Amino acid sequence: MLITYIGNIGYPNTAPSVHVRNRGLFMNECGHKVYILCEQHPDGKRMIGTDKLIYQYMDPYPGKGKIRGLYWNVDQILGRFYYRQSKKFISEVHPDIVILYEPTSVIYILRMLRLSQKRGFKLVIEATEWRNPKDYTGIATKIINTQKDFQKKYIDKKVGNAIAISSYLYNHYIGQKCNTILLPPIFPNSDMKRGIDKKDDSSDVLKLVYAGAMSSKDYIDTLIRAIIKVNEKSIRVTFDVIGSDENQVKKIIKTDKLTEYGINCHGRLTHEETVQIVENADFSVLLRMNRQYAKAGVSTKFCEAMMRGVPSICTSVGGTDLFVEDGINGFLVEDNKEETLEKMLIRILSLPKEDIRNIKRNAIQTAKEMFLGEKYKQKFNEFIDKCK
Repeated sequence: MLITYIGNIGYPNTAPSVHVRNRGLFMNECGHKVYILCEQHPDGKRMIGTDKLIYQYMDPYPGKGKIRGLYWNVDQILGRFYYRQSKKFISEVHPDIVILYEPTSVIYILRMLRLSQKRGFKLVIEATEWRNPKDYTGIATKIINTQKDFQKKYIDKKVGNAIAISSYLYNHYIGQKCNTILLPPIFPNSDMKRGIDKKDDSSDVLKLVYAGAMSSKDYIDTLIRAIIKVNEKSIRVTFDVIGSDENQVKKIIKTDKLTEYGINCHGRLTHEETVQIVENADFSVLLRMNRQYAKAGVSTKFCEAMMRGVPSICTSVGGTDLFVEDGINGFLVEDNKEETLEKMLIRILSLPKEDIRNIKRNAIQTAKEMFLGEKYKQKFNEFIDKCK
């Protein structure tokens, strides 16, 4: 079949673009031709297409700077620009399946549903997150997330077909009697090979890494304070922070001595630069609150790290951490308090090196069982066949 992915998934070096690229390659292996229709980044950067994936970019939003931003925000509600671009592309390609990646506008979804009935293609929603509007204060973000909350409760079930990234979302859509498949992040076999083949350079210093944008969903401030305590006399733990620069972290921690305590801030890096730093770490870090957004999402960076033999330290909240068995293929903490994290660091530092090596091997085995496409090929094609 010919599948078209549509969404804000064409900006290089972002989690959604990596996620959908891997999804597209997986669907190609399932025997489908995949097109990706995505937004045009303001700086003009684009994803590189292959003979397996064809990227098509929408026309740029009108204006620049704040004017463009205002137009974008309005379209997240009304969806007029997105619909015109989608309709034009569908008329040219004639897909069998159209997957809307985390669509925002309810109006856009309903118009796409009517278009699917008119043109004969099957419409699918891919859900990768579910945030509570109460967590936001800005007018635009509150309106957008209120609309997305309404969409998941009342609109997606009208579409009737859903790809859910987590058990939480899967159970939600099954409860709405949707044709649903549970599909966690999927990666090529080559990612795992890099994890298996990498040199074991275990040292007395524990190397941690965090890759992401510090926001309302990820927390590293208490971890940094815990590391500072552990490193008070000597550097026993290093922490590479990717995505935030030193000034951003200093504002949160309120100290000018980050590097003296083994904390290195790299700012924004390319995907490949990020991977190189992650691969050299002992553990990645994913600390989240026990809220809906954490239960509904599955971190692409967490899964990618596990594929490369880097287990994670996660807060136990019932989301991404469901892939972790404490002390077996990673570590779980009950909360994000400084004292809790300090105890966890001391616990890991006290382990024999062979135990750490076994945890890394187990992480790769878990990734092999959960994040490779072979396991899901038959299930995906059965899902496609059942699309209404």
